[in-house]
Amino acid sequence: MSARNILVINCGSSSMKFALVNEEQATFPLQGLAERLGSPEAVLHWQLGDNKQSLEIPGADHH
Repeated sequence: MSARNILVINCGSSSMKFALVNEEQATFPLQGLAERLGSPEAVLHWQLGDNKQSLEIPGADHH
């Protein structure tokens, strides 16, 4: 049986954290954070392996 990847999401009042967890290796191949949601300064940060990226998302809202 192949290992599963599990998506974990944690939402707050103005942020959202997420991670993809590899069940077999207990690693996080993808993880990230959207912060200051609902404001002009909203930004999304993520890491895929060793590659870190950010993207400004002004006005993004999670409601």
